[in-house]
Amino acid sequence: QSFADANGVTARACSRLAAISTGLDPRGLGVPEVWWNRHRAEYAEKAEGFASGAPDAVAEWIVFHATGLAEGTLEAKSIADAKQG
Repeated sequence: QSFADANGVTARACSRLAAISTGLDPRGLGVPEVWWNRHRAEYAEKAEGFASGAPDAVAEWIVFHATGLAEGTLEAKSIADAKQG
């Protein structure tokens, strides 16, 4: 583990930075952490699978992670809509 106790936090920060710098979420408004937190057990399971390096497990992690990013955009929209109301 590269960052001892902060591996998960560091990974999520890097994911955010990648989403912003590549233009996927240029303003950093998505909140995928909400969805990932709601699926905490599955997140841990998929992350463990990713760490194993098994191709199927890595693919499952990528799909799971991307789902969180997509759901994070919906969460951000619901927050924005609530602020307007």
